[in-house]
Amino acid sequence: MGDIDLGMEYVPFSDDEHTIAMTMERNGQLVSQFSGTYVAATGAILLDAQLIRFPAEIVNGFIPDHMFGLRGTLEGKFKLSGDTDRPVVNGTVRTDSVFIYSEMYNMNLRVQNKEFPINDSRFSMRDFTLYSEKNDELKANGTIDFANLD
Repeated sequence: MGDIDLGMEYVPFSDDEHTIAMTMERNGQLVSQFSGTYVAATGAILLDAQLIRFPAEIVNGFIPDHMFGLRGTLEGKFKLSGDTDRPVVNGTVRTDSVFIYSEMYNMNLRVQNKEFPINDSRFSMRDFTLYSEKNDELKANGTIDFANLD
């Protein structure tokens, strides 16, 4: 995974409103940044976030049982709003030379370089193409609603 450095700044504006800023670097390169406000009384958040040549393999640490892994880079800009119990995400994520692989399932799929919209915490795929090692295509269409992962 390399060297991960996190920087965070917290500034209380008042008894109720707070500002937050965070950066993440990997091996000395900025890969993500977040900034925004939080209102304690209501739990309301408004954050701007950016992925900057974000290494997809960082996500692997959050995938249970190493069922599959990612490599490549992600780019994106999005906003988080709503409250901390159910944040709403809007924006885009772009894949760049991303592969999905699994030793368990003997799988290595290349992901199409494409920008994907995220609207109201729903990741939409339209003609999302995965390629096998022999360049056979697998097309996916649909929506992943990560607002309700219960």
